[in-house]
Amino acid sequence: MRRLVAAGRSARSRRSARAWAQVQLGLVVAAALLASCGAGAPRAEGLEVALSFAPTPRVGPTTCTVELVGPEGAPLEGAELEVEGNMNHAGMVPVLASATEVEPGTYEAPFEFTMGGDWFVIVRGNLADGRTVDEVVDVPGVASRRASTTGGPR
Repeated sequence: MRRLVAAGRSARSRRSARAWAQVQLGLVVAAALLASCGAGAPRAEGLEVALSFAPTPRVGPTTCTVELVGPEGAPLEGAELEVEGNMNHAGMVPVLASATEVEPGTYEAPFEFTMGGDWFVIVRGNLADGRTVDEVVDVPGVASRRASTTGGPR
């Protein structure tokens, strides 16, 4: 059996070196992805997130109010929050809005339910102390425009 030798290495060892380099690159990329998913700021524990809407959840514009309370019952001030609304089925564009603090621990965001049905809202952001919040709140039974203007479904 004849081997090709270039610069002191066989063709087989060059292929092995190339394959090993690809494995190393894959490991570096995987490590970077894992670091970006969970190695950031610590998640806030013991936090209460309350969500309400005015007017009552129905198709159309509303104001989403988020109240943040810490483990000792004190309002959490100075957070940077975003709310994201989705439905429990595929096929819709998420509704995104930034929330502004209107009083200590109370944040408001303009929001619009785009169709009736069962929704969930994700409240995510950063607290003033560097911890993160990522809370999912169910909003079942958002009334359709028809039901909200006529008092019931047709």
